[in-house]
Amino acid sequence: MKLHTALALAMAFLAATDSYSRLQPGRPAQNEQPKDEAVKHQLRQVLEHDPNNKEALFRLARLMVDEGDFASADTLLRKYVVISPAEPGAWAYLVRCAVGQSDSKGAADAQRQIELLAPANLVLHTQAACWLAASGISEVTGREFELVMSLVPNQSRSGALSYSRLGQCYDHAHDPNRATRAFQVAIDLDPDSETDYFRLAHLLAREGLVGSASEVMARAVTQFPRSVTTRALN
Repeated sequence: MKLHTALALAMAFLAATDSYSRLQPGRPAQNEQPKDEAVKHQLRQVLEHDPNNKEALFRLARLMVDEGDFASADTLLRKYVVISPAEPGAWAYLVRCAVGQSDSKGAADAQRQIELLAPANLVLHTQAACWLAASGISEVTGREFELVMSLVPNQSRSGALSYSRLGQCYDHAHDPNRATRAFQVAIDLDPDSETDYFRLAHLLAREGLVGSASEVMARAVTQFPRSVTTRALN
């Protein structure tokens, strides 16, 4: 009962601090749409006069991604990478477009490019792995996730944030095995990150692994003895 009480408190706390929603490209708020339309119009005018303007191509593509128009974004980004093929950020957005269009070949091609161009860029690969979570493109998802995990030995404490975000993405994608691995890395890299103990314990308890959840919460009690949540276990 104490475990369930602590987890309930933990999830109430996490609901107020959850960063997952901030990772997801959402549609523009209604009051932002006129501004975005004006920006898109300006960018299209730039491209009419200079079809190869890289900044305009990329900015317009990002706006299209935010609106969920992946086909239009894909067209713009493919033109961009013809002009500038060695920029991994553009290829990462092509991963997002491929996921949005359920294009497994496009996702595989773009993933290979970011792996080739930026093999050790943790933030970029974490974002790509998050975009692939729940995509149904299983082979590419597995490859990108394992690439992110292979970067763990080179990470310092600051890398914990990326693995925490990765865990949240795969937790929301209903992939508990990958989420568990990511949260555990986040804790190992930064043992002072209280929220990741709670996220991991809640995930394990939800999967019926009550013993493992209790072990994680016991570690949290040791690490954060004055926490309101862990004191519910005392």
